[in-house]
Amino acid sequence: MPRLRWQIALAGGLLLTSAAVYILQVAVFHRVNDTLFYLLQDVAFVPIEVVLVTLILAEVLGRREATNLRRRLNMVIGAFYGETGIDLIRVLASFDTRARDLVEPARALPDWTVGDFRRAAAAIATHDFAVESRAGDLAALRPVLLRHRVFLIGLLENGNLLEHEAFAEMLLAVFHLTEELGFRARVDELPADDLDHLSGDLQRAYRLLLGQWLVYLEHLHDDYPYSYSLAVRTNPLLDRR
Repeated sequence: MPRLRWQIALAGGLLLTSAAVYILQVAVFHRVNDTLFYLLQDVAFVPIEVVLVTLILAEVLGRREATNLRRRLNMVIGAFYGETGIDLIRVLASFDTRARDLVEPARALPDWTVGDFRRAAAAIATHDFAVESRAGDLAALRPVLLRHRVFLIGLLENGNLLEHEAFAEMLLAVFHLTEELGFRARVDELPADDLDHLSGDLQRAYRLLLGQWLVYLEHLHDDYPYSYSLAVRTNPLLDRR
């Protein structure tokens, strides 16, 4: 409300100033017709100004801001995968008994095109995940996640990530898995219900990690080919061959 009152006061003050100038012009030059003519001419130009400013200029600035925001988000995503994401995919893949089925479809190559990335995304989306908490080493996964807990919290506090819903959802899934394992001091002595619950958490985090990793790979392919070359050579799924 205070801001609205300030805006109304400013608009009112500007309009009064404009009216006072027009009255002064008539009083000094006594040319009412000319004043009305130029006043109407100025009013006629207002729609053109609206088109130029709000439609064209705003669109250009909006696209530039969107590009800058996307670049900043990709930097954050790159930091995540460089710090912990790649390691997590590598470890979580050990819990997926069908992980080998993804090696070839998601085996990014230097000469991949947009179509190749779309096919890889479809392969991940339709992959029959068979993530089982008993198939891997929960005791080894727990310290990996807890070691990066503070880093994950810092990412979740980044307001810009709210603009990237898919990545934010993935972070929340990874953080939830971290909390679940952190809550259990002895993961090697869990009851069957806990293991079944963790299987669901592992699968959700693993699936979302893979999907966002592929999106990040495509970004590197388009904008940073030298980094993409390294990502191709360090593909975490290649360990499942």
